[in-house]
Amino acid sequence: ESDLFWHRNNILTQHIYQIKAMTRKKNSKNNSTIENIKDFMAKDSVKVSIGVILIIFTIYLVISLISFLISGYADQSTYNEVINSTSVLNKGGQIGSRLSNLLINKWLGLAIFVFCPILLASGLKFIGVYKKDLTKLFVYSCCIAIVLSISLSFFFVNPSEGHSIYWGGMSGYYVSDFLESHIGWSGTLLVIIASVIILSIFAFNATIDLIRKLFSFEYLKKKINIEECDTPSPIIGENNINEISFSNTEEDNFVLTTDNSNFEEE
Repeated sequence: ESDLFWHRNNILTQHIYQIKAMTRKKNSKNNSTIENIKDFMAKDSVKVSIGVILIIFTIYLVISLISFLISGYADQSTYNEVINSTSVLNKGGQIGSRLSNLLINKWLGLAIFVFCPILLASGLKFIGVYKKDLTKLFVYSCCIAIVLSISLSFFFVNPSEGHSIYWGGMSGYYVSDFLESHIGWSGTLLVIIASVIILSIFAFNATIDLIRKLFSFEYLKKKINIEECDTPSPIIGENNINEISFSNTEEDNFVLTTDNSNFEEE
């Protein structure tokens, strides 16, 4: 029995070693594949090629989006048809028209234009022209796009009216409708205003000083002081003043006195 136990134990140990060896081989293959991809992406030719593709795609996207704003209504009936570029008026063809309809009507509306500079900057960064970090710009762009989409849906056309272009997109409409149903029209407006102010605070340092000046009411204080200075002083009549005397003290103060006698200097 002891020999059988040790035999089974040896077999189990061998299986464990085999499994570990296979795992190490897989990990080494995966690591080598990742390293090969990194080395391939690190080549200047690959970076420049990706940058050129992003720049060209950005130009194509902007042309398609602008053309959709002009001819989007006429192209609505072609979205259920087989792709045929001759049947659409969009300058980007059927693909550009459908892509614009997806980005504008289904997603963020006109706020999608905010991401075009991000794509362009990404292409320039791959080429090596743009050196700054895009993380902060991307975060700001996402926040601006969300607030802008909700704002456009709140102030302009809603999808229930059957318009061909939804300025804030379907996503902005749903969020705006959700806010209005829970906190009302005025509450939604205040949320939008607060969002714009908060974005401005993080994006521009000058906004902080502007808000402090606004809530310190310095303008009203200055206006009140100017009005007080412009207020005429009471006129001293000749019948009420018979004497004006000045006395120079150690503090260089002047003392004004009035009585019924003649002017005298102390």
